[in-house]
Amino acid sequence: SLGGITACNTSTATLEYCISGRWYLDNRSASQYSALGGIIGTNESDQDTRFLVNQAMVLRESAQKSTERVNGGIIGNQHNMTSDQWTIYGCINTGMVVNYLSHYSGGIIGRWSDQGGSVEYCRNYGFLQTSAQMGWKGATGGIVAQLYHPIDHQSYTVLSCRNDGSIFGTG
Repeated sequence: SLGGITACNTSTATLEYCISGRWYLDNRSASQYSALGGIIGTNESDQDTRFLVNQAMVLRESAQKSTERVNGGIIGNQHNMTSDQWTIYGCINTGMVVNYLSHYSGGIIGRWSDQGGSVEYCRNYGFLQTSAQMGWKGATGGIVAQLYHPIDHQSYTVLSCRNDGSIFGTG
């Protein structure tokens, strides 16, 4: 994973009040489950994450159409295994998020997998694009691009979030 502030935010870590620069993040890794985030590559934390702002361009480039590559303006892969009692609150993405010949670009989160939780009062203003669609795979979402393998009897909440960014997809 790659992230503008941290590549991997571990299970008990807290990240608050961070802002990225107007730089360029480019992941050309051939790794299947590689995640790229403007702030956090992979977030495994069960702690609240608040007030993060991404201004960077987040670009995933694949040499050929590839699956399971995820980008997010704030978090590439939200992958918590311990609790559904966390909240991502008040985060803003203004950066462009592009997956070239790959899948899943989200304004706030590229892929949200496993445990439930809550995304609240977040905004995306950035341009989003995914340029590969293979069968049922491939998505771009203003807040979350993909909810992957949700667990029964858990809540997955997106509350009072807004997308003002353009979304573009090609297959």
